[in-house]
Amino acid sequence: MRKNIFLVLMALMLATPPAITSATIIDSSRTIDWSKAGVKGGIPNRPIGRNCKTQDGAKGDGVTDDTSAIRACVSNTPPGTAAYLPSGTYKITGSISIPSNRTIRGAGPASTEILFKGNVGGSTSGVISASTDYLNPLFCPSGAFNVVGSPAKGATTITLSGTSGLSAGSVVVISRLNGGTGAFDGGTSIVPTECSYCGMCDGTRAMTQLTEVQSINGNTITIDPPLAHAYDAAYSPQVAPLTSGGVMTSGVGVENMFINNQSAGFSGVSALVRFEFVKDSWVKNIETQNGWVRHVLLYATLRATIRDS
Repeated sequence: MRKNIFLVLMALMLATPPAITSATIIDSSRTIDWSKAGVKGGIPNRPIGRNCKTQDGAKGDGVTDDTSAIRACVSNTPPGTAAYLPSGTYKITGSISIPSNRTIRGAGPASTEILFKGNVGGSTSGVISASTDYLNPLFCPSGAFNVVGSPAKGATTITLSGTSGLSAGSVVVISRLNGGTGAFDGGTSIVPTECSYCGMCDGTRAMTQLTEVQSINGNTITIDPPLAHAYDAAYSPQVAPLTSGGVMTSGVGVENMFINNQSAGFSGVSALVRFEFVKDSWVKNIETQNGWVRHVLLYATLRATIRDS
Protein backbone atom coordinates (compact mmCIF):
# COMPACT_ATOMS: atom_id res chain seq x y z
CA MET A 1 0.00 0.00 0.00
CA ARG A 2 2.78 2.39 0.96
CA LYS A 3 4.58 1.56 -2.29
CA ASN A 4 1.49 2.45 -4.34
CA ILE A 5 1.10 5.79 -2.53
CA PHE A 6 4.79 6.52 -3.14
CA LEU A 7 4.43 5.79 -6.86
CA VAL A 8 1.35 8.03 -7.12
CA LEU A 9 3.16 10.88 -5.39
CA MET A 10 6.18 10.49 -7.67
CA ALA A 11 3.92 10.57 -10.73
CA LEU A 12 2.24 13.77 -9.53
CA MET A 13 5.60 15.42 -8.87
CA LEU A 14 6.89 14.51 -12.32
CA ALA A 15 3.66 15.74 -13.94
CA THR A 16 3.75 19.12 -12.18
CA PRO A 17 5.20 21.79 -14.52
CA PRO A 18 7.92 24.07 -13.20
CA ALA A 19 6.92 27.47 -11.86
CA ILE A 20 6.52 30.07 -14.61
CA THR A 21 8.23 33.35 -13.96
CA SER A 22 6.89 36.66 -15.22
CA ALA A 23 9.94 37.00 -17.46
CA THR A 24 8.71 34.07 -19.56
CA ILE A 25 5.32 35.74 -20.10
CA ILE A 26 6.07 39.46 -20.34
CA ASP A 27 9.35 40.85 -21.56
CA SER A 28 11.25 42.66 -18.80
CA SER A 29 11.15 45.89 -20.82
CA ARG A 30 7.37 45.94 -20.38
CA THR A 31 6.97 44.81 -16.77
CA ILE A 32 6.37 47.43 -14.08
CA ASP A 33 7.94 47.76 -10.64
CA TRP A 34 4.99 47.98 -8.27
CA SER A 35 7.06 48.32 -5.09
CA LYS A 36 6.18 52.03 -4.85
CA ALA A 37 2.44 51.50 -5.36
CA GLY A 38 0.01 52.60 -2.67
CA VAL A 39 0.08 55.31 -0.03
CA LYS A 40 3.61 56.55 0.56
CA GLY A 41 4.74 55.27 3.95
CA GLY A 42 1.60 53.16 4.37
CA ILE A 43 -1.86 54.02 5.72
CA PRO A 44 -1.56 56.05 8.94
CA ASN A 45 -3.52 55.07 12.05
CA ARG A 46 -5.13 58.40 12.84
CA PRO A 47 -6.75 59.28 16.16
CA ILE A 48 -10.38 60.37 16.28
CA GLY A 49 -10.53 64.16 16.06
CA ARG A 50 -14.28 64.70 15.94
CA ASN A 51 -17.39 62.70 16.83
CA CYS A 52 -20.09 63.51 14.29
CA LYS A 53 -22.90 62.44 16.61
CA THR A 54 -21.94 64.02 19.89
CA GLN A 55 -20.23 67.13 18.53
CA ASP A 56 -22.03 67.98 15.29
CA GLY A 57 -25.53 66.64 15.79
CA ALA A 58 -25.66 63.75 13.30
CA LYS A 59 -28.56 61.48 14.31
CA GLY A 60 -27.74 58.20 12.59
CA ASP A 61 -31.40 57.12 12.81
CA GLY A 62 -31.87 56.38 9.10
CA VAL A 63 -34.61 59.03 8.85
CA THR A 64 -33.03 62.42 9.58
CA ASP A 65 -31.02 63.98 6.76
CA ASP A 66 -27.49 64.01 8.23
CA THR A 67 -25.78 65.59 5.20
CA SER A 68 -25.16 68.99 6.80
CA ALA A 69 -24.10 67.53 10.13
CA ILE A 70 -21.53 65.20 8.55
CA ARG A 71 -20.21 67.97 6.32
CA ALA A 72 -19.74 70.17 9.39
CA CYS A 73 -18.06 67.33 11.24
CA VAL A 74 -15.58 66.71 8.44
CA SER A 75 -14.90 70.44 8.12
CA ASN A 76 -14.32 70.79 11.89
CA THR A 77 -12.05 67.75 12.13
CA PRO A 78 -8.41 68.80 12.75
CA PRO A 79 -5.86 67.80 10.09
CA GLY A 80 -4.25 64.45 10.77
CA THR A 81 -7.30 63.04 12.56
CA ALA A 82 -10.56 61.21 11.77
CA ALA A 83 -14.17 62.35 11.66
CA TYR A 84 -15.90 59.49 13.47
CA LEU A 85 -19.36 58.11 12.72
CA PRO A 86 -20.44 55.80 15.57
CA SER A 87 -22.83 52.91 14.96
CA GLY A 88 -25.97 53.99 13.15
CA THR A 89 -27.58 54.57 9.77
CA TYR A 90 -26.76 58.02 8.43
CA LYS A 91 -29.10 59.16 5.69
CA ILE A 92 -27.52 61.70 3.32
CA THR A 93 -28.82 63.40 0.19
CA GLY A 94 -25.66 65.10 -1.07
CA SER A 95 -21.96 64.47 -1.51
CA ILE A 96 -19.56 64.44 1.45
CA SER A 97 -16.26 66.01 0.37
CA ILE A 98 -13.15 65.15 2.38
CA PRO A 99 -10.27 67.70 2.48
CA SER A 100 -6.56 66.88 2.70
CA ASN A 101 -5.17 64.99 5.69
CA ARG A 102 -8.53 63.88 7.08
CA THR A 103 -10.18 60.50 7.45
CA ILE A 104 -13.89 59.72 7.60
CA ARG A 105 -14.29 56.58 9.69
CA GLY A 106 -17.17 54.44 10.85
CA ALA A 107 -17.42 51.72 13.49
CA GLY A 108 -17.26 49.00 10.81
CA PRO A 109 -19.32 47.95 7.76
CA ALA A 110 -21.73 46.00 9.96
CA SER A 111 -22.28 48.96 12.31
CA THR A 112 -22.01 52.27 10.42
CA GLU A 113 -24.11 52.73 7.27
CA ILE A 114 -24.13 55.70 4.91
CA LEU A 115 -27.60 55.53 3.33
CA PHE A 116 -27.55 57.66 0.20
CA LYS A 117 -30.91 58.94 -1.04
CA GLY A 118 -30.24 61.87 -3.31
CA ASN A 119 -28.45 63.19 -6.35
CA VAL A 120 -24.85 64.42 -6.22
CA GLY A 121 -24.59 65.80 -9.73
CA GLY A 122 -24.13 62.93 -12.14
CA SER A 123 -21.00 61.78 -13.91
CA THR A 124 -18.41 63.81 -12.00
CA SER A 125 -19.56 63.34 -8.42
CA GLY A 126 -19.30 60.75 -5.68
CA VAL A 127 -21.23 60.03 -2.49
CA ILE A 128 -17.95 60.39 -0.59
CA SER A 129 -15.37 62.27 -2.60
CA ALA A 130 -12.01 64.00 -2.58
CA SER A 131 -10.77 66.15 -5.44
CA THR A 132 -8.48 68.97 -6.52
CA ASP A 133 -9.24 71.93 -8.77
CA TYR A 134 -7.00 70.91 -11.61
CA LEU A 135 -5.00 73.11 -13.93
CA ASN A 136 -5.13 70.54 -16.72
CA PRO A 137 -7.50 67.66 -17.30
CA LEU A 138 -6.01 64.50 -18.77
CA PHE A 139 -7.74 64.92 -22.11
CA CYS A 140 -5.03 67.04 -23.71
CA PRO A 141 -3.05 69.19 -21.26
CA SER A 142 -1.98 72.68 -22.31
CA GLY A 143 1.34 74.23 -21.37
CA ALA A 144 3.24 70.95 -21.61
CA PHE A 145 7.04 70.91 -21.62
CA ASN A 146 8.89 68.87 -24.24
CA VAL A 147 11.15 66.12 -22.90
CA VAL A 148 14.78 66.45 -23.94
CA GLY A 149 16.26 63.13 -25.08
CA SER A 150 14.90 59.64 -24.41
CA PRO A 151 14.62 58.89 -20.68
CA ALA A 152 14.92 55.18 -19.94
CA LYS A 153 12.62 52.93 -17.99
CA GLY A 154 13.40 53.37 -14.30
CA ALA A 155 14.72 56.90 -14.77
CA THR A 156 14.31 59.23 -11.80
CA THR A 157 15.36 62.40 -13.65
CA ILE A 158 13.90 64.04 -16.76
CA THR A 159 15.27 67.06 -18.60
CA LEU A 160 12.61 69.38 -20.00
CA SER A 161 12.37 72.35 -22.34
CA GLY A 162 11.36 74.41 -19.28
CA THR A 163 10.13 74.11 -15.69
CA SER A 164 8.17 77.32 -15.16
CA GLY A 165 5.38 76.76 -12.64
CA LEU A 166 6.75 73.44 -11.39
CA SER A 167 8.04 72.95 -7.86
CA ALA A 168 8.83 70.14 -5.45
CA GLY A 169 5.54 68.33 -4.81
CA SER A 170 4.03 69.11 -8.21
CA VAL A 171 2.25 66.13 -9.71
CA VAL A 172 2.85 65.87 -13.44
CA VAL A 173 1.83 63.56 -16.25
CA ILE A 174 4.31 62.31 -18.83
CA SER A 175 2.96 61.12 -22.16
CA ARG A 176 4.12 60.22 -25.66
CA LEU A 177 2.62 59.77 -29.10
CA ASN A 178 1.46 56.33 -30.18
CA GLY A 179 3.45 54.18 -32.54
CA GLY A 180 2.36 53.24 -36.03
CA THR A 181 -0.90 51.38 -36.50
CA GLY A 182 -0.35 47.65 -36.34
CA ALA A 183 3.08 47.93 -34.74
CA PHE A 184 3.28 46.91 -31.10
CA ASP A 185 5.66 49.21 -29.28
CA GLY A 186 4.97 49.07 -25.58
CA GLY A 187 1.25 48.61 -26.06
CA THR A 188 0.58 52.09 -27.38
CA SER A 189 -0.44 51.46 -30.97
CA ILE A 190 -4.04 52.56 -30.70
CA VAL A 191 -6.05 53.88 -33.59
CA PRO A 192 -7.71 57.08 -32.27
CA THR A 193 -11.00 56.31 -33.98
CA GLU A 194 -11.18 53.04 -32.05
CA CYS A 195 -10.39 54.44 -28.62
CA SER A 196 -10.60 58.21 -28.44
CA TYR A 197 -10.72 58.11 -24.62
CA CYS A 198 -7.52 56.04 -24.18
CA GLY A 199 -4.74 58.02 -22.56
CA MET A 200 -4.80 61.64 -23.68
CA CYS A 201 -5.39 63.85 -26.70
CA ASP A 202 -8.18 61.80 -28.33
CA GLY A 203 -6.26 58.56 -27.99
CA THR A 204 -3.11 59.79 -29.73
CA ARG A 205 -1.12 59.64 -26.46
CA ALA A 206 -2.14 56.37 -24.87
CA MET A 207 1.04 55.83 -22.85
CA THR A 208 0.95 58.08 -19.78
CA GLN A 209 2.15 58.08 -16.21
CA LEU A 210 1.58 60.30 -13.19
CA THR A 211 4.58 61.07 -11.03
CA GLU A 212 5.64 63.64 -8.44
CA VAL A 213 8.44 66.19 -8.72
CA GLN A 214 10.92 65.80 -5.86
CA SER A 215 13.36 68.56 -6.80
CA ILE A 216 14.36 70.82 -9.70
CA ASN A 217 17.86 71.63 -10.92
CA GLY A 218 17.76 73.99 -13.89
CA ASN A 219 15.52 72.28 -16.42
CA THR A 220 15.98 68.81 -14.91
CA ILE A 221 13.37 67.41 -12.55
CA THR A 222 13.85 64.52 -10.15
CA ILE A 223 10.71 62.37 -9.89
CA ASP A 224 9.16 59.65 -7.76
CA PRO A 225 7.92 57.12 -8.68
CA PRO A 226 10.43 56.43 -11.47
CA LEU A 227 9.37 55.98 -15.09
CA ALA A 228 7.53 52.70 -15.61
CA HIS A 229 8.43 52.69 -19.33
CA ALA A 230 11.02 54.23 -21.61
CA TYR A 231 9.97 57.38 -23.46
CA ASP A 232 11.67 57.49 -26.86
CA ALA A 233 12.31 60.94 -28.33
CA ALA A 234 10.92 59.65 -31.64
CA TYR A 235 7.44 59.76 -30.09
CA SER A 236 7.62 63.36 -28.81
CA PRO A 237 7.30 62.78 -25.05
CA GLN A 238 5.97 65.67 -22.97
CA VAL A 239 5.48 66.51 -19.31
CA ALA A 240 2.51 68.61 -18.15
CA PRO A 241 1.55 69.87 -14.67
CA LEU A 242 -1.85 68.73 -13.44
CA THR A 243 -2.68 71.23 -10.72
CA SER A 244 -2.12 74.94 -10.25
CA GLY A 245 0.83 75.71 -7.98
CA GLY A 246 1.54 72.01 -7.52
CA VAL A 247 -1.11 71.70 -4.80
CA MET A 248 -2.98 68.39 -4.85
CA THR A 249 -5.43 67.05 -2.29
CA SER A 250 -3.68 64.29 -0.34
CA GLY A 251 -3.94 62.07 2.70
CA VAL A 252 -7.67 61.33 2.46
CA GLY A 253 -9.00 58.16 4.07
CA VAL A 254 -12.40 56.42 3.91
CA GLU A 255 -12.64 53.63 6.48
CA ASN A 256 -14.87 51.13 8.27
CA MET A 257 -18.35 51.73 6.84
CA PHE A 258 -21.13 50.46 4.60
CA ILE A 259 -22.14 52.82 1.77
CA ASN A 260 -25.61 51.94 0.50
CA ASN A 261 -26.83 53.77 -2.60
CA GLN A 262 -30.62 53.89 -2.61
CA SER A 263 -31.07 56.92 -4.88
CA ALA A 264 -33.98 56.67 -7.29
CA GLY A 265 -32.96 54.49 -10.22
CA PHE A 266 -29.37 54.52 -8.88
CA SER A 267 -28.84 57.65 -10.95
CA GLY A 268 -27.11 60.94 -10.29
CA VAL A 269 -23.90 59.45 -8.90
CA SER A 270 -20.78 58.33 -10.74
CA ALA A 271 -19.22 56.44 -7.82
CA LEU A 272 -19.85 55.69 -4.17
CA VAL A 273 -16.27 56.73 -3.41
CA ARG A 274 -14.59 59.04 -5.91
CA PHE A 275 -10.99 60.28 -5.80
CA GLU A 276 -10.13 62.77 -8.54
CA PHE A 277 -6.69 64.42 -8.83
CA VAL A 278 -5.74 63.12 -5.38
CA LYS A 279 -2.54 61.54 -4.04
CA ASP A 280 -1.61 59.28 -1.10
CA SER A 281 -5.22 58.45 -0.22
CA TRP A 282 -7.03 55.23 0.64
CA VAL A 283 -10.19 53.20 1.02
CA LYS A 284 -10.08 50.58 3.77
CA ASN A 285 -12.59 48.11 5.20
CA ILE A 286 -15.73 49.34 3.46
CA GLU A 287 -18.70 47.60 1.89
CA THR A 288 -20.63 49.17 -0.98
CA GLN A 289 -24.01 48.41 -2.54
CA ASN A 290 -25.63 49.58 -5.78
CA GLY A 291 -22.63 51.28 -7.35
CA TRP A 292 -24.71 52.17 -10.41
CA VAL A 293 -21.70 52.92 -12.62
CA ARG A 294 -18.79 52.47 -10.20
CA HIS A 295 -18.29 51.52 -6.57
CA VAL A 296 -14.84 53.14 -6.17
CA LEU A 297 -13.35 55.42 -8.82
CA LEU A 298 -9.76 56.64 -8.98
CA TYR A 299 -9.22 59.32 -11.63
CA ALA A 300 -5.80 60.93 -12.13
CA THR A 301 -4.86 59.60 -8.71
CA LEU A 302 -1.30 58.94 -7.54
CA ARG A 303 -0.32 56.33 -4.93
CA ALA A 304 -3.78 55.17 -3.81
CA THR A 305 -4.56 52.09 -1.70
CA ILE A 306 -7.79 50.09 -1.70
CA ARG A 307 -7.77 47.18 0.75
CA ASP A 308 -9.79 44.94 3.09
CA SER A 309 -13.08 45.81 1.40
